[in-house]
Amino acid sequence: MRNNALKLASSVLVLALMSTVSPFTAHAQSFDGLKVFFCGTGGPLASSGRAQPCTAIQAGDSLYLIDNGVGGWNTLRGMRAPVTSLKAIFITHLHSDHIAGVGEAAEQSWINGRAEPLTVIGPDGVDNLADGFNLVYERDRLFRKAHHEQGDNKFPLDAAEIRSKVVEIPDPAGTALALKDGELSITAIRVAHDPVSPAFGYRFDYKGRSVVISGDTIAWPPLSAAANGADVFIHEAQSNAMQIAASRRTSKINPRGAAILADTVTYHTEPREAAELAQSAGVQMLVLSHLTQAGMPEFLETFTEGIEEGIEESGNLDWHLAEDGMTLELPAGGTEINIAN
Repeated sequence: MRNNALKLASSVLVLALMSTVSPFTAHAQSFDGLKVFFCGTGGPLASSGRAQPCTAIQAGDSLYLIDNGVGGWNTLRGMRAPVTSLKAIFITHLHSDHIAGVGEAAEQSWINGRAEPLTVIGPDGVDNLADGFNLVYERDRLFRKAHHEQGDNKFPLDAAEIRSKVVEIPDPAGTALALKDGELSITAIRVAHDPVSPAFGYRFDYKGRSVVISGDTIAWPPLSAAANGADVFIHEAQSNAMQIAASRRTSKINPRGAAILADTVTYHTEPREAAELAQSAGVQMLVLSHLTQAGMPEFLETFTEGIEEGIEESGNLDWHLAEDGMTLELPAGGTEINIAN
């Protein structure tokens, strides 16, 4: 019985390892357009079924990450994303819940077959981030190469390297081209998340389709202007009423935690405000993500209160709450947006 169980476990492990490589690469070539993977839709606090902030966008046969907090990479692998074609990680800002998983994304995509160095792109400080993770994983890379490099399985150390590109946007309401890769253009958008400065959002444009990701910010009209005419607007959202209530409940047992909860109302966007920005930008779809209060009592009813009323006043808006494992497909040259969970 024990031997049979061991054989079964071994077979399952082999199949799991096989599924992390070739099917991902093949899938990368089967779709042309923009595909969005919601691999982390929670916040810094533990939330059942939600990793910390992580969004991936596939453009043609290349994959790009926008932030990667704890748990995001494992969620992405389970979504059958083309992880070996990961080209760059875009950082919105350097809060820990947005960067804690960057090293693991870089290392695991290399172990699974990524053949080119990875670039981390974002505001001042991403150079230190890249250098730090290179140092942290230096020994691991040597061990992997010594153990696993056999025959055609190569583990080139130069491909494991994390490089950096600092994007500078002096204008507090400005934008800058962050990356041009064939028909894909990625624009960095400066947002307002003080005292975190600079902080960025990003716009992806590819073959007539466009997706904008807000990063963390207050309701910021220049972001709406930069998102003008986009197909999808992915915006962070926080209910300040829920946050204040949570702070009050916590104050007697954890005064420090309660103070931190209360502080956050100064640099996030209310769901209704995000809807107003999306309507102003004339986008086709709004998706609210980075939902720090998901899992709190009465989350859906309280969190989304006021959105529909605001929309009714100024027109229609197709809006959704993101969930881990959700995907959007925007076929090149089309207008449709296909949602799957």
